[in-house]
Amino acid sequence: MVWKWSYADAKVSADESFKLSQALGLNTDRLWDRTGVLEKSGENVQATPVAKRSKIKNLGESSADGAPASLIDVLHRMCAFREKSDTDGMAEFLGRSGHGNNHSLWLVAQAISEILPDGDKEKQLMQGLLNQKDGLEEAARQGRLF
Repeated sequence: MVWKWSYADAKVSADESFKLSQALGLNTDRLWDRTGVLEKSGENVQATPVAKRSKIKNLGESSADGAPASLIDVLHRMCAFREKSDTDGMAEFLGRSGHGNNHSLWLVAQAISEILPDGDKEKQLMQGLLNQKDGLEEAARQGRLF
């Protein structure tokens, strides 16, 4: 969220990304090597677009040890379902993601939506998720589809 607020979709120097990540207590290697949240190309770093992240196999799924996925991974996976207008897929995924009753998930979606510029595809997807929040939460709780 801080990355998007600070840089939007701009490419920044790896040094700049390192400084921001260090200030936030994050590991840049983990962000671009293991999570795919950031892409490093030469000496530049950029936030990976949702469309590209949504192609990551098992994005948003719990880890092998059962730990829930990160909020951003879950949101990006839900955006992929939203883009395909797959409301049943969103509800089913939210129910098994471990974040079905996680209020923080929706707070992050709201924050991302607010910091992105009008017309941004990710903003539109987040707003769509937020518009369906109540129905998705209820369906996830009850284990039912739309």
